[in-house]
Amino acid sequence: MDTKATNYDPLATVSTPLLCIYIEGCMDSVASNFNALAVTDNGTCTYVEGCKDSIATNYDPLVTKDNGSCVYPPAAEGCTDKTALNYSAGAVNDNGTCTYSVAP
Repeated sequence: MDTKATNYDPLATVSTPLLCIYIEGCMDSVASNFNALAVTDNGTCTYVEGCKDSIATNYDPLVTKDNGSCVYPPAAEGCTDKTALNYSAGAVNDNGTCTYSVAP
């Protein structure tokens, strides 16, 4: 008696494996065609490919398989020196435009 069979009968007294019915399908829960009822994986899983990184500009929440296509916004440029008059808190790359006050 196989409890994985869809026609499993806990009251059965004789096991007849040839009469058991099994649901085949994709058993990978991240696949787009995941079958929660499947007891045998038949290798048919399919995945939605794209960008899975939420900070990328082309992020897709429906993607199940990252394909390396993520695109990121350009790093903000500006003055990154906190002692400069025109310090830019959002700047990641210093573009050489920092200005400083002249000591009296």
